[in-house]
Amino acid sequence: IPTDGRRPGPARRRLLEQYAAHAALAIEHSRVHTLMADSEQLFRAMFDRSPIAIALMTEDQRITRVNAACERLLGRGAADLVGHAPDEFVPDVTRTPTTGGTELGDQYEVHFTRPDGSEVWGRVNRTSLAAGMRAGPRLLLTQIEDITLLRTMQARFAHAATHDELTGLANRALVLDELAGVLADADKRGRRAAVLFCDVDHFKEINDTLGHAAGDQLLAEIGRSLASAARHRDVVGRFGGDEFVLVAYPMPTEAKATVLADRVMRAVRRPVELCGEPVVPSLSIGVALSTPGDSADAVLAAADQALYTAKAAGRGQWQLAAGL
Repeated sequence: IPTDGRRPGPARRRLLEQYAAHAALAIEHSRVHTLMADSEQLFRAMFDRSPIAIALMTEDQRITRVNAACERLLGRGAADLVGHAPDEFVPDVTRTPTTGGTELGDQYEVHFTRPDGSEVWGRVNRTSLAAGMRAGPRLLLTQIEDITLLRTMQARFAHAATHDELTGLANRALVLDELAGVLADADKRGRRAAVLFCDVDHFKEINDTLGHAAGDQLLAEIGRSLASAARHRDVVGRFGGDEFVLVAYPMPTEAKATVLADRVMRAVRRPVELCGEPVVPSLSIGVALSTPGDSADAVLAAADQALYTAKAAGRGQWQLAAGL
C-alpha cells in the first residue's frame, strides 16, 4: 500500500486482491485441516473407548482395525483379527436379517461360538463410510451390540412357558399342542400314535407322610425315568399333579405300545431315597392308540379311562383302552 497517500493503481489493486484471495484460501485450508484432524482424533477416541464392539473392514470383508470391546466380544486379540475376514475365525456363524438391508447387509443378528466354547448373540449394524469423508478405499464401519443376555432370557421365558418347572418336561399346554400335531401328521401318512397316561401310585400317602418336598423329589425322579424310557421322537410331559403323559409316534401296533408301557414301568420301579426312607415307586398306565380322524381330547380321554381301569384293578400295571 502506498505510503504517500495515493490510491493504488488498477494493476496493483489486482495484485493485492489476488494476494488476499490466496491468503483467505490458505487460512480456510488450515481451518479445514484442523477440523479434519480434530474429527479424526474424536473418531479414534470414540472408536477405542466405545463399549460396543466396533470393527473397520474393507469391502472384501478384511478387518483393518478393532476396538477393545470387539476383542472381548469375539474372544480374540487384534493380532488374530486384523487382516482376516470374520468367516475365517467364525466359520459356524449364523446370520439372521432384521431389516430389508442392501447388498452389504446393513443390519442383521449373528450367533456364533467363541474359542472358549461360549455362545454369543450379536446385533450387527454395518455402514459404508462415504468416499468423500476420507482418503483411500471405502471402508465398512461394523458395530456389534452384545445381545447374549437378552436372547438367553428370552429363551428361558419361552422354555418356562412350555415346560414344567419341577421336572423340566413338557407342560400340559405343550403336550396338547404336540399331540395335535402328531395326530394331524398321522392322518396324512396313514399312521397311528399312542398315548400313555401315567399316574403315580400312592402319591398322596407319600406327600402326607414324608412331606411335599419329598413328593416333589419323587416327581422329579419319575420325570427323569420316563424321559430315559421314551424313544428319541416321543414327547414326555407332566400333565398336572402326579400325572404324566407320553405321546409315542409312530406306533404301528398295540403290541409295540404295550412293550413301551412295560419299559416305562420298569424304568420307574427303581428305589429312591426320600427323607432317609427307601421308596420304590410304581405307575398305573392307560394306553390308547389313535385311529384316523381322532382328536387329541378323544385319545387322551380313552387313555384316561384305561388308566382308571388299571388303578381299579390294583395299580402298578397298564391297561389298553377298549377302543375309541
